[in-house]
Amino acid sequence: MNRLLLVVMVLLCATVSGFAKRKIDLSISPNVGINISSLSGVESSQSLISCNAGVSALYNFSSFWGLESGIYITQKGANNIKGTINISEYPINADLVSMDLKTTYMKIPLMLSIGHSLYKDLSIRLKSGPYFSYGLSGKGSIGRLDNTYKAGIRPFDSMSFETSAYGRKVFPGINRWDIGCSFNVELVMYNLQIGVLYDLGISKLSNYFPVRGADGLKNRTWSAYVAYKLPFR
Repeated sequence: MNRLLLVVMVLLCATVSGFAKRKIDLSISPNVGINISSLSGVESSQSLISCNAGVSALYNFSSFWGLESGIYITQKGANNIKGTINISEYPINADLVSMDLKTTYMKIPLMLSIGHSLYKDLSIRLKSGPYFSYGLSGKGSIGRLDNTYKAGIRPFDSMSFETSAYGRKVFPGINRWDIGCSFNVELVMYNLQIGVLYDLGISKLSNYFPVRGADGLKNRTWSAYVAYKLPFR
C-alpha cells in the first residue's frame, strides 16, 4: 500500500513539473465535502452521513475534455443494518440483529472529464471512471434487537457474535479493497467548484457478512463537495 501511494505521489509530482514546463493546462483542486452512504445486499438499513476530503489533479487536453485523478480520504458504511445473524444452522427469524458500520478509505479515482461553457466564467463538467479504495480503519457495533447482547467491532478485523443457541461465532473481516465506478457532475464558477458525486461499488466487501443478506455486500455513496482550483499553466 505504501508503494502504491509513493508511486501515485511521484507521478502527480512529475506530471505537475513536466506540464508546468510545457505550459499545458493543469490544475490542482483541494476539496472537502459530505457523504451519504449505504450498503447493497442487506434487508434493511439507514444511511450513514460522514465526510470526505482530498486533492484532485485535472489535465485538460482541450477546453472540452481531460483526465482527472487524485487522492481522497472518504468514509462509508451504514447504520442500523437489520437482519438475521448469518449462520446456516439458524432458522430465518432466530437472533435478529442490528449492526452499525463506519469505514474510512483512501480513494484514488481515474475519470474522463468533459466540460461545456455555460456563460463566460461559468461552466459544467461531467466526469466518470473507475475508482480504487483501500480501507484504512473502521468501527462499529453489532447486537441483538432485544438489547440482550451488544459488542463493538473493527470491520476489517475478525468479528465475533454471541449467539443464543450456538455460543460465540467468528466472522472474517470485510475486504479492505473497494473498487467501483464514479459518476460526477460539477459546476465551475471562476476557480470555485461545486459538485455531486456517486460512487457505485462493484467489488464485494464480504462473502460472509454477519448480517444475512440476499446479495453480495457493496458500497453505495452519494457525495457533495466544494473545491478551489489552483491552475498551473
